[in-house]
Amino acid sequence: MNAPTPPPLDAGLERELRAAADALQPDLHQLLSTLVAFPSLMGEEAAAQDFMEGLFRGMGLAVDRFAVDDRELVDMPGYAPPTGRWQRHDNVVAHYQPREHRGRSLIFNGHIDVVPIGAEELWTHPPFAPLIRDGRL
Repeated sequence: MNAPTPPPLDAGLERELRAAADALQPDLHQLLSTLVAFPSLMGEEAAAQDFMEGLFRGMGLAVDRFAVDDRELVDMPGYAPPTGRWQRHDNVVAHYQPREHRGRSLIFNGHIDVVPIGAEELWTHPPFAPLIRDGRL
């Protein structure tokens, strides 16, 4: 069953949202630069997860952090065994509880690990040294 298509945004609301996003761009560049600087290869995400936990707590969000136990997942549909070495592989979940419940919920889901960098000499810029060029990170 497909979800119903949401109504289009009001033109004024869309302008406000775009203006708000534009105003936040320097802060977002800074946040993303900080995240890019973490060498968060698979199995080495702990420092980046520590940062995200601190960021969420600093925002006043409730945070739950728990280790991923591969043994609990092995019988799940779609399970794929991990590759590489696993040091501390945690999930960090932040939750905002509004004072008043209205409307629908929104979930942001992401991951913090990155693909292997390959041969670093092939990079034109170091992979974990953020660079903003032409307004893009």
